Amino acid sequence: MELISERTPLDQLCEKESKHLVRQVLKEVLPKHELIIRLRYWENMKYAQIAEILGTTPGAVGGTLSYIHNKLHKKLSEVF
Repeated sequence: MELISERTPLDQLCEKESKHLVRQVLKEVLPKHELIIRLRYWENMKYAQIAEILGTTPGAVGGTLSYIHNKLHKKLSEVF
């Protein structure tokens, strides 16, 4: 028996709203932080690659990502 997974209109609305909130949080971070997010998640770069581009260390990249994740989590937990 094959299960068909369909997204309901509510699922679609929640996904759209979540994406909107993520974009809002990204607008609130520094341009350098937004670049790190884009390189990591849109370009799938490793910390070392990002660090080389920015002239920093992989640890600094990881710390920045952690900061942004915490900010995103806080913002989303205010809504949900």
